[in-house]
Amino acid sequence: MTTVEGGLPRRRMGKILVPLILILLFLAGGGLAYYFGFLDEGIAQVTRLMGGEVKEKSEVEPLNSFVNMDEIVVNLPRDGGKQKFLKVSISLEIVRSDDAERVEDLLPRVRDSFEAFLRELRVTEIEGSRGIYRIREELLARANLLVAPARVRNVLFRDLLIQ
Repeated sequence: MTTVEGGLPRRRMGKILVPLILILLFLAGGGLAYYFGFLDEGIAQVTRLMGGEVKEKSEVEPLNSFVNMDEIVVNLPRDGGKQKFLKVSISLEIVRSDDAERVEDLLPRVRDSFEAFLRELRVTEIEGSRGIYRIREELLARANLLVAPARVRNVLFRDLLIQ
C-alpha cells in the first residue's frame, strides 16, 4: 500500500477527506441559504411552534436615527507652541428611534461632558486613526452614561479640524 508524505495510507486519507468535504459543502450551502433568506419562513414556523412571537418584516423597528449636535470649538492645552483649537461636529447614532427625543432633551449635558473631555486633549492624542478611535470610544461611553436608559450606538464625526 502506498503512503502519502504524512504517513497515512491513501485509502484511509480518502475515507477521511470525502466526508469532511461533504460536511463543509453542506455547511456552506446552509449558510448561503440563510444569508439569501431562503430559510426565513422555516425559522418563523419553528419560532411559532415553540410559542415565540415572530415580527413580520413590516413590523421590524425603524432604522437607527441620528441626532446632530451643534459644532463644538475648544482650545487645546499649549505644548510650548502656538495656541491650537479643536473644532468638531458630531452626530449621535441612536439605537431606537423612539429615544431620539430623550437624547435631544439631554444634549446640553452631553455637550458639556464632551467639551470637558476635549479641552484636556493634546494635539498628539488626536493625531492618527488610533487617536480618533480612542476619542470616539470615550465620547460614546460618556454619551451612554448621560442618556441612559436610551442607548447611543455610535459617535460619528461629521467634521474634525485642528487649527
